[in-house]
Amino acid sequence: MIHFQNLQQLKEGDYVWKQTTFENAVTGFPVYYENHIYSRAFNYNKNIWIYYGSYDSSGKVSITKYDSVKHIISGVFSGTLREKNGTDEINITNGRFDINWTTIEYKKF
Repeated sequence: MIHFQNLQQLKEGDYVWKQTTFENAVTGFPVYYENHIYSRAFNYNKNIWIYYGSYDSSGKVSITKYDSVKHIISGVFSGTLREKNGTDEINITNGRFDINWTTIEYKKF
């Protein structure tokens, strides 16, 4: 999950990751206050899902295209994510996205 604060006001450029909130313990929904990223990965050794998320200045997203008329946002990202409530880290290199935000909710992945 990549979140941009004030998506409608963004322009092409670099956006540094902040500390992720993962999700609100009361509602179960993510809390969005800053640009951040988090993911969930399955650990086959422990047979559990583990959340990993950004922390202050641990990486960045570079928006390479932002078209508000065609509703397209494209970019690249890289950085380090840390295990929620832990110290294990994973590195992301050469991440890329091309999204039409009017149709993404209907895509099956």
